[in-house]
Amino acid sequence: MIHPKGTPREGQIYYILIYNAKLKNEPTKLKRDEVQGLIALTEKQVILSLERKPTLRELKEEGAIIVLGTESINDDTILYPIGTAKALAYILSVT
Repeated sequence: MIHPKGTPREGQIYYILIYNAKLKNEPTKLKRDEVQGLIALTEKQVILSLERKPTLRELKEEGAIIVLGTESINDDTILYPIGTAKALAYILSVT
């Protein structure tokens, strides 16, 4: 991936590693100052996230599963990928 225009490292290359894995156990604690919830999306939802910005309600109606948290997130909150999540969506869309 290449750092986007207007960022401190604009034009520089960076690498993202993506692993296909399964959780051994469901997480039980979140660092609330870093993560408000964990949502499992379908591959199609991840890919479509490049083209749209759905609400949490829309994602749940489409089959997303709330794994942990999100109690403090309003269902009308718009969610979209940034950083690694956006890179994953891009990679899935071209494979």
